Amino acid sequence: MALCCCLTATVHAQERTNAREVNPDQRQSGVALSLQLKVRDGNGFKSVCDGDCDRDLGKLPIGSQVAVCFKATADGYATVWNMDRNGGFDLIYPNKYSHKGNARGAAVKADTTTCIGEDNNFKLLVGPPAGLSQVYLHWTRTEAEQINPADYPVIGRDARSSPSYASTTLRYNAEQKK
Repeated sequence: MALCCCLTATVHAQERTNAREVNPDQRQSGVALSLQLKVRDGNGFKSVCDGDCDRDLGKLPIGSQVAVCFKATADGYATVWNMDRNGGFDLIYPNKYSHKGNARGAAVKADTTTCIGEDNNFKLLVGPPAGLSQVYLHWTRTEAEQINPADYPVIGRDARSSPSYASTTLRYNAEQKK
């Protein structure tokens, strides 16, 4: 897992066994999404990148504490996932520290930034394996349209001609500490 929770509890709300192919950057009329990665330094969290981190700034040492922030321009429901280079995945939001029960998606308000991993209840650490990883934001207008509880997203090409979601992907490189 490239991003992992530093707590011993699992990040998954339930077991997910069915792959669902999704578009990495899906657009919806009237909805814009933004995704940001921050890293903790001695003075708190600082932004590493917005959007595509496939450059020197996107290289993060394994063990670094990070936060993922996102915003949508419309009310809806969101899930945030981490996918590593080996196909491993974690649902990092909603999680049992942000929402009680097994929420299918988290309600989000228009133009409100949500950050995951900035508080002491739920910390995100860059974990192995080293290499290219992705953070994937999946937004829908209703909770029922969110990814099914038994499914997990696989970045690819959604075969549906008009998917009912908006999405964006942020890529970064997890690297061994030097």
